[in-house]
Amino acid sequence: MTTEDILEERGSRYGSFKDNARVSQELSRIVRNEQEFRTKRGQLPMTWYEMEALEMICHKMARIVSGNDTSYADNWDDIAGYAQLGKVPR
Repeated sequence: MTTEDILEERGSRYGSFKDNARVSQELSRIVRNEQEFRTKRGQLPMTWYEMEALEMICHKMARIVSGNDTSYADNWDDIAGYAQLGKVPR
């Protein structure tokens, strides 16, 4: 399978890379902004693994809203998996 074949197959499921990137970055921006506000509110900052889990969830959410198949189970399963990774105890 060529790179072009892979990109075409992914695009048919997840939508265009540009749309996916835009949605993912907008969602991630909210998470990053809230990380800054946590400090201003006197709250502990999120850990690196919490931040990474949330950003990966944003990425998967972007695939769902940008793509053609919103019920593709792999996206939802990945979100559940990243949520579990994010709750590793401090």
